[in-house]
Amino acid sequence: MKRTYVLDTNVLLQNPNAVKTFDEHDVIVPLTVIREIDEMKKGTSSVSYSARAALRMLASLVEQDGVNRSVKVPLPGGGELSIDSSSISDDSTLSPDDQIIAVAEELTKQGNPDVWLISKDTAVRLKASAKGLKADDYRHDQALLHEKYGRLLVEDEPVNGIRSVRYRLAGDSIWKIRGTNEKKARRLREVYGIAAKTPEQDALIDALTDPEIDFVCVTGVPGGGKTLLALACGLLQTQKKSPLYDQLVVARPITPLRGNDLGYLPGDVEAKIGPHMSAIWDAFEMLLPTAKGEKNGVSYTSYPNAKLLIDHGKLSMEPLTYIRGRSRTRIYYIIDEAQQLSRLECKTIIARMGAGAKLVFTGDLGQIDNPFMDERSSGLALTIEGFIKEDNFCYLHLCQSCRSRLAEQADTLL
Repeated sequence: MKRTYVLDTNVLLQNPNAVKTFDEHDVIVPLTVIREIDEMKKGTSSVSYSARAALRMLASLVEQDGVNRSVKVPLPGGGELSIDSSSISDDSTLSPDDQIIAVAEELTKQGNPDVWLISKDTAVRLKASAKGLKADDYRHDQALLHEKYGRLLVEDEPVNGIRSVRYRLAGDSIWKIRGTNEKKARRLREVYGIAAKTPEQDALIDALTDPEIDFVCVTGVPGGGKTLLALACGLLQTQKKSPLYDQLVVARPITPLRGNDLGYLPGDVEAKIGPHMSAIWDAFEMLLPTAKGEKNGVSYTSYPNAKLLIDHGKLSMEPLTYIRGRSRTRIYYIIDEAQQLSRLECKTIIARMGAGAKLVFTGDLGQIDNPFMDERSSGLALTIEGFIKEDNFCYLHLCQSCRSRLAEQADTLL
């Protein structure tokens, strides 16, 4: 049965090509959505980029063949696109969300077939349902494979045709599986003073130090060792006598979906990103402890080792805001808290990696702050699903917290 889908603004920000994903069904974009997107198009954030992409996509459909179409536009799947410009979108007494809901309500009253309001915003869906309307999340960009893979295989368990690098636990040994080849994995005793506490951590260290694996994604519970091991392995391979990589770069997403960009924060770039990188500094203090003591009755603290590496250009901590347009070669690039990234942001980061670079995404899909994204629509989950069959990729999930008994209880009890 043919349906009519009314799209909320956040759907087009999540996927600028969303109108093309509804097959033979009709799609309505309220004029309010166009206005909201237009307000977001300025700037360098991923939201601004998505807004501009969405406007270009809509314009290419409406203005195809050089003819401006104000009524209905044919879509690739057989449905039709309409820009709803009814008086509802000019009702200043209604909020933008309520205007979008009102469009769906009016279309239902007019007898349009099976009207559904599609929104990433839970509150919008609840308000629409309270009015008796049909409402649903945008489910086209939903990843599931991260729920199935990432753990260590046991004994003779099949790999299910997955081409990315996987690990098998057999007795006390860990075996690396690459395609049809299987060999015993190296088990390093320590990496910068950090020893693996679980077989999953042993496998992760091997993946992080294998130069033939260009891209590693690691998820897991808080305290699983994702960030600490990624940093330790990055230091190992950038600071040795004959380094595989010229620089260790660490970045974290810091711009919320509707929040302010870095430019609105006071101070220089270092001051702007400082609060967001405190956890990284804590990890470096564990890996590269700053010497402290007392001499002739006077307390002293030596120059921080991590700061020394930064000053010598061997270590960089930077925002993701300025990555677009750059090409990074021979770097070991760690993206921490990658579960906060959108699909577009992940694509932008990966596309910037040049020759000889290694990329590491770390994140906990159970701790997503973006109100319009969940563990199945996160860019991290979608990236894992997209790369799971690539032989230069490895995905691992750390299911055991090694931080403390209290941290493990928090994950299991709360």
